[in-house]
Amino acid sequence: MLSDAECVLKNALLPDGRVADISLADGRIIHVGTTLRADRTIDCTGLLCLPPGAVDMHVHMRGGGETQGYKEDWTSGSQSALAGGVTTVVDQPNTIPPPLTGAGAFQERVAEATRDAYCRFGINGYVSEQSDITGLWEAGALAFGETFAAASSYGGCGLSR
Repeated sequence: MLSDAECVLKNALLPDGRVADISLADGRIIHVGTTLRADRTIDCTGLLCLPPGAVDMHVHMRGGGETQGYKEDWTSGSQSALAGGVTTVVDQPNTIPPPLTGAGAFQERVAEATRDAYCRFGINGYVSEQSDITGLWEAGALAFGETFAAASSYGGCGLSR
C-alpha cells in the first residue's frame, strides 16, 4: 500500500480538548488533523494522547537576585532539560528573595520563567511561618514542595523560635 504515514492514531483526544488524527512516520509526528493514508490505523476514541516528554518535579532555576553567572537559570536550565527529553520543570522556592506571597517575588519568578524558559514550567510555593499559602495558590503555585523549618540554603525564612 502506498502511504503517507506509517501509523495514524484516529480520533485522539488532545490536551487542548480537540479530537484529531495524529499521523506518524519515522518515529515522529508528521501531521495532526485530517487523516493521511497509513499502513496501520489505531482507534484512539476516548483516549487522551499526550506528547512524549518527562517532567522534572525538582529543579533549582536561579536567576533574579542570584545572577552570579555560573548558576543555572531559566534559559540554561530549560535548554538542558529539553536536551535530555524533559519538557516540563518545576522550580523549587528556596530563592533570593523567597516567594512568600502571591505578589512580589512569586510573580517576578513567573515573569522571568515566562520570558526565559524554553520548556513548560511550574513554580512551587514557599512554606514557612511567614508564607501566604492562599495568596501563593491563587497566584498559580503548582504545589507546596518544600517546607522550611529552618533557614534554607537560599533565603532565611525558616520558622521562628
